[in-house]
Amino acid sequence: ADGGTIFLDEIGDMSLDVQSRVLRVLQEGEIEPVGGRGTEQVDVRVIAATNQNLEAMTEAGKFRKDLYYRLKSVVLRVPPLRERMADLPLLMDRFIERAANRNNRRLLKLHPVAVNRLLSYDWPGNVRELEGLAAWLSVFAEGPEIHEEDIALWFDLEGKASSEQGASTEYVRAKTEFEREYFKRMLIAYQGSKTEVAKAAGLDRTGLYRKLKALGLVD
Repeated sequence: ADGGTIFLDEIGDMSLDVQSRVLRVLQEGEIEPVGGRGTEQVDVRVIAATNQNLEAMTEAGKFRKDLYYRLKSVVLRVPPLRERMADLPLLMDRFIERAANRNNRRLLKLHPVAVNRLLSYDWPGNVRELEGLAAWLSVFAEGPEIHEEDIALWFDLEGKASSEQGASTEYVRAKTEFEREYFKRMLIAYQGSKTEVAKAAGLDRTGLYRKLKALGLVD
């Protein structure tokens, strides 16, 4: 990163030993490359991030005060997702687009009711949790729109709570059981031919396989 920028993520998780080494680099502008001979001068801009209260950690002796004040020259607070819910639809659209490109899937659209379901949840895992949901939907949502039932199924599978979840959980469970029994009967009727089952159910083979896997009917 010499001459550029280095990003230190989750600095609150560094051990005190590592903290002392990082402090030396920041103070002296020197590093000792692994396997190298001697030290090398470096000139980098350092950006660090943490989700912990470093000031409280310094008082508890878990984070070096000298490193804390060295890093604290400019502080930017990024609010948790629950404090900026107006950003959620835009973030979700971006994550869905990224997941679709990565998984070679069609681009899905969020139904307005599905957006309301997302807004009813407090997202303890913040943006990373939202991105995880987008990746899951890109594989399991039947599309082309993402509906409330898709979101509710994810809540149910992940054991997550939401202010509106109670009544819909029973519906999702009943729907899942119905689909499992339906596809069981279809597989029996067509003697295990997934091509014929897919044709009868109006799915392509890939969509059928994803459905059967989600229902626990294939490994």
